[in-house]
Amino acid sequence: MRNLVLVPAILLLAACQGTVTVFPVEEGATPVIDTSTEGVLVGSSMFSGYLEGDGAFPGSPVDSEDFRCQSYSLLYRGTEAATEAFVGDLSAIPSGGNKSKPEDAYDYDVPKGRGYLSATVLPAGRYELWYRGYYCFQTHYYAHDFTVPFEIVAGSANYFGELQYRHTFDETFLGNVSFDGAIMMIDDTKVERDTELLNAKYPFLETLPVVEIGLEWEKMYERPDDGS
Repeated sequence: MRNLVLVPAILLLAACQGTVTVFPVEEGATPVIDTSTEGVLVGSSMFSGYLEGDGAFPGSPVDSEDFRCQSYSLLYRGTEAATEAFVGDLSAIPSGGNKSKPEDAYDYDVPKGRGYLSATVLPAGRYELWYRGYYCFQTHYYAHDFTVPFEIVAGSANYFGELQYRHTFDETFLGNVSFDGAIMMIDDTKVERDTELLNAKYPFLETLPVVEIGLEWEKMYERPDDGS
């Protein structure tokens, strides 16, 4: 993953000409869905990990149990006539500072972290993931030279899995321990847990059949010369 200072992902969304940025349904809302032409993209997102013990760089928040990065993103966009105007962010983790606050809302507990749910109404059809990244300590870690296709099925809750950001740490040449990035992956084994949680947060989903998307998220890490 590249490690560069870059414009935030939300600005990338806003910069797309002639597009509509879609956002998750608010908790408790009941959206109007045309089940013949629209589906719902559903799943969860989490971050986890903080430095335990001594060794953090003086003044660093990484040894706080409330440590988090400022933002986490996995952007998608439509790839055919019915969907090409629509862009969004698969990550449900809200932006914030480098520490979580006790009063910050979240949806489920994660060891050394927090979890969030999302449900987004989208036109049925083909899409792709095209940008992954997170912003931590005034640095953007990102990549956008990949494509991971997926499809939204009309009249269904289309489950993508749990998007995970697992923080890692390393020792500097000065002997201090600092943030060393995040292992980013999608776990598709949480469908039973997430379906129960999603139906509780978004009751309108209870009437929709669940379809597992089966994202080949490993393609986010393939280089063009790998034959991808």
